[in-house]
Amino acid sequence: MIYNSGQFGGVSGKMARSLMLAIATQPPGGADHGGLRRQRPDFPGRDRSCDDEEPGRAGQGRQLSQISHPSRRTVLRGIFGAAAIMGFLRDTDLAIAAEDPGLASRFKDLSENGNSTCSAKFTESIATMPSTSRIKGSCCSPMEMKRYVEQVTGLARYRDIAMIPSDPYDIPAGIAQKMMPYYDVKLTSTEQQTYDYAMANSEEKGPCCCQCWRWKVYGGLAKYLIREHGFIGKQIVDVWDLSDGCGGGM
Repeated sequence: MIYNSGQFGGVSGKMARSLMLAIATQPPGGADHGGLRRQRPDFPGRDRSCDDEEPGRAGQGRQLSQISHPSRRTVLRGIFGAAAIMGFLRDTDLAIAAEDPGLASRFKDLSENGNSTCSAKFTESIATMPSTSRIKGSCCSPMEMKRYVEQVTGLARYRDIAMIPSDPYDIPAGIAQKMMPYYDVKLTSTEQQTYDYAMANSEEKGPCCCQCWRWKVYGGLAKYLIREHGFIGKQIVDVWDLSDGCGGGM
């Protein structure tokens, strides 16, 4: 059968050519094997478990055949599925930008002009920063607009507590300098139980994904909130999860 790019309306020329090439190389009478298994991406600093099952020889041969010769339906699903996902993500960001241009502008600045790192040297430098300077940007992965909006919106409910940064990607150095010493405060047994609950139930299993400056700042913040504001474990979990500054989504 002969195909031409006009039969794939709404698909870019480059994508259509790739599609036609995939179809042209499909062996005659090739069976439809359905969708291919997707591989999960690796994320810096995260331990992602892999599938451990080991198929038999026949299963291995069948899987290799599926990977080598995807069916026409598989190709189409992959192309249009990817296009739909990208369109949704693009539309979501555009909708957020249209609703709050100021927030979108701040996101652009923080995601492109950050100065934060996970190094020990950067952690040590915080003590000598001017209190009015800002610690900006993510530590590990690129920021995501949708998650950023969720975080800033969620943290607004703690606006009456000055020591809780309203933006996890734009932290006044003065607040960091005040919270870091709290990290070494010894809690009472009851207070420690509250802190331990947050460690066990927060998304990162702690104040941050690694023991960098954020770990000390937000670990100190947790102890401050427990002692000075009577926060319970669930409240600390909420603050930590909303203040995750590692980048990416949840």
